[in-house]
Amino acid sequence: MHINASSCRYSTLLIRAMLKRVDLDAAAHIGPMSLTNSSFRFDRQRLERYRNYFGFNQQSLPLPFLFVATQNEQLQLFTHSRTAIRPLGLVHTHIEFEQLVELDPMQMYQFKLELQNERRTERGLAFEVLGTFFCNGGKVAFYRSGYLMLMPQKHSGSKAKNSSLPIERSQISRFTLDVKQAREYARLSGDFNPIHLAKWSAKLFGFNSPIIHGMYMVARLQALISDASLPDPVAFVFKRPISLPSEVKIVKEGNKTLVINSEGKPLIEMNPRGMMTNNSEYASQLRTTTLIYNLGQ
Repeated sequence: MHINASSCRYSTLLIRAMLKRVDLDAAAHIGPMSLTNSSFRFDRQRLERYRNYFGFNQQSLPLPFLFVATQNEQLQLFTHSRTAIRPLGLVHTHIEFEQLVELDPMQMYQFKLELQNERRTERGLAFEVLGTFFCNGGKVAFYRSGYLMLMPQKHSGSKAKNSSLPIERSQISRFTLDVKQAREYARLSGDFNPIHLAKWSAKLFGFNSPIIHGMYMVARLQALISDASLPDPVAFVFKRPISLPSEVKIVKEGNKTLVINSEGKPLIEMNPRGMMTNNSEYASQLRTTTLIYNLGQ
């Protein structure tokens, strides 16, 4: 099924998201469905606030902003009555970006969002959305974002063991994360998923404490590592939720950049060369991510 994006207010979509109920046990398929906005424009005031907050070059259009700028379209797709998606409590598992030409924030684009690669896992229903930007009929940029819709667990099960890697790590940065930053990012991005905002609301979805937005960390990493006008393809895998408050380090390990916790366990992995979804190693990483995403860690 295909739908055209409407001019629905984001606040209205948030209310729809809060009210939507899905029987996860009965949900066999979440799609297929796609959505198109034939006259997409970037919100330049929002872009300026985003660049200022993370310290991006004022002339750039940061790759993570492609995701933030299209959250209205994502919520329209997720809240549609024909999709078996419960928007609140969705866990972000990975995201990949590629920009083929330099994007002009003043330009009008066609944006298409597609549900893809749904699969049932031990933790729930996993799926991806492919967001593609077109200009004059040609593809100019895209992102591929993965989610996990958690199902109630009848037993705790065994947790995946994490073997330590002997590769040498060099520290790039170190900082503390807290709920204040999560709430600031919610206001900046419009992502008010309750798993990020307070301990009591996070507990409703099985987390012992609120967790930082994955896209907050993506923006911080991107601002640290690259701010070119035409950045390289880049992909991020969210290995573990980052509970708040937490102290984290950003380290270099081989050709990868990692966010690690105080125990040295990887929380987010950034591959600056990108990872295509038909790559077997990448597909294996995504399966592993879904299995080790232990709530409350």
